[in-house]
Amino acid sequence: MDEITIRAEGLSIVFPGVKALSDVDFSLKKGEIRALVGKNGAGKSTLIKILTGIYRPASGRLFVDDTEIKNAGPEVMTKYGIKAIYQDNDLIPYFTIGESVLLRKEPRKGIFVDRKEMHQRAEAIFRERLGVEIDPYTLVRELNVSQQQLVQIAASLVERPKILIFDEPTAALSVKEIEKLFEIIFSLKKEGVSIIYISHRFGEVFKIADSITILTDGTKVADLNISDTTEDEVISMMAGNEKFSKAKNRVYDPRDTELALSVRGLGDGFLEDINFDLHQGEILGFYGGEGAGQQELAKAIYGESKARFESLKIFGKEITINSPAKAIKQGIAYIPRERLAEGIVRGFTVRENVTLPKLRAFAKGIFIDQGREDEVTREQIEKLGVKTPSTGTPIGNLSGGNQQKVVLARWIVVNPRILILDYPTIGIDVRAKNEVYKILLQLAESGMSLILITPEYEEVSMLCDRVIVIREGRIKKELSIKELTEYKLLSYAIGSAENGDNHD
Repeated sequence: MDEITIRAEGLSIVFPGVKALSDVDFSLKKGEIRALVGKNGAGKSTLIKILTGIYRPASGRLFVDDTEIKNAGPEVMTKYGIKAIYQDNDLIPYFTIGESVLLRKEPRKGIFVDRKEMHQRAEAIFRERLGVEIDPYTLVRELNVSQQQLVQIAASLVERPKILIFDEPTAALSVKEIEKLFEIIFSLKKEGVSIIYISHRFGEVFKIADSITILTDGTKVADLNISDTTEDEVISMMAGNEKFSKAKNRVYDPRDTELALSVRGLGDGFLEDINFDLHQGEILGFYGGEGAGQQELAKAIYGESKARFESLKIFGKEITINSPAKAIKQGIAYIPRERLAEGIVRGFTVRENVTLPKLRAFAKGIFIDQGREDEVTREQIEKLGVKTPSTGTPIGNLSGGNQQKVVLARWIVVNPRILILDYPTIGIDVRAKNEVYKILLQLAESGMSLILITPEYEEVSMLCDRVIVIREGRIKKELSIKELTEYKLLSYAIGSAENGDNHD
C-alpha cells in the first residue's frame, strides 16, 4: 500500500461573501508529484494556505502521516515538513545566499553565528542536492529570478521536507531554467519528497506530474492519473457544463464606430509584437493565465512601465506615452488590480479620493472649493450607488465593493476616452459585482472605450464585445463574443499550443 504523507477530509472555508472551499478532500502519496489545477479563483491558493497553516479551515480534518493536525499555524506545518516555494519570494535582498538558506537555522559557535560554517553548509546543499555550483557569499539582490528560486528550494532542504509545494514556479523562467527545475523536482521525487505542483501551463503538468487534482469554484471536480486523462478532458472539467449566454442587451458593431486606440509592435522584453485595435464604445477583453502579460500590457499603455511601440494612435493621432500623467492628458485612465495598494488612498476621504486626479478643477486660488468637491462627489455617489455615511467618510471604512465604486467614480469625473480596468471586481461580493457590471456597460454605451482584464469567463461573456487571449507575452488568439465558449477560451490560454490551435 502506498504511504500517504498528507490527507485532508472535507475542508471548507468561508471568506466574506465567498465560500472559497467547500468539502474538499485531498491526499498525496510519498514521492508523488500531484498537479493542482483550476481557473483563477478556483480555490488552489486557499487549499495551499490551509496545508501550510496560513489559513485555518472552518470545517474538515487534516492529517500528516496519519497524525491529525489541529489548529496548526505555519510554524507547526513547517515542523511537519511542509514547505512552499512561491513565485513572489520574501528573500531579503541584502542577505547572502548562505544567510538566506540558513535563516533561523544558523550554526553557532557559543553565542555567535558561525558564518563560515553557515556558508559552507549552504554551498554543500546547492552542490549535493541541487547539482549547482554557487558562491554562497553572493547577495540575493545580485541573483536573477531563477537563482532566487533555487535559494528558496535550498532553504527548504536544510531540514529534510516531506512535501514541497511549487506555486507557478516557471512563470518567469527560461526554457533552460525550467529544464533545470524539473531535474531538481525529479531528483527530490526519487528521495521520497512529495510534490504539489500548481501551474496553468498544461504542457508542463502533463510532462512532470503523476496525478492531477481539478478544482472549480471551491469544489473538487476530480482526482485523475495523468496517464488516464488528456488535456481536452481536464479543460472540459475545468470549464464545466455552463453554456455561453450574453447578458447585455445591446448589439455592438465596431464598423459603426471610430477607431479609438491602435497599438502596433508593443514590446517590453516580455511582451512581444502586441498588435490590436479598440473601437469607440467597445469593451475589449484580455484573458490569460496568471502572469501571461495582461498587467504588463495595461501598464505599458498607461505609461507606468517602460515599453516600446512601433505605433500608438488615439483616434488616429500618433502619440507618445512615457508616464501616467501623459496618458491621462491623452484621455487614458487605468484602474489597477491592487485596489488597496494602488487604487485608493486609504488615509483620504471618499471626496478626496473621487476628486484627486482633477484637483486643479476645484481650486479657488490657493484653496480647494470643498463645496464644489462635495457636489461632484455626491453626484457620483448617487449615480453609482456608493453606500457611505458622507463624502467626508474615510474610504478605508467602506466595503470593498464600495471602494471599487469610488475608484470608478474618480475616473468618471475625469471622463477619459479610454478606460483600462484590471480585474475591477476582485474581492467584492456578487451584488457589488452586478452593480459594477451595470456601470461598465453604461460607460461603454456613453461612448467610452474599455479594456477589461479579467480571469473570469463569466465577466468576459457578459461584458465584452471581443476577447484577446494572451499567453507568455504574446497574443495567442482573438475571439468574437459570438464564437466564445469557456472551453475554447481555456484551451487557448492554458492548453498546449497544438491543442489551442485546433479550436478555430
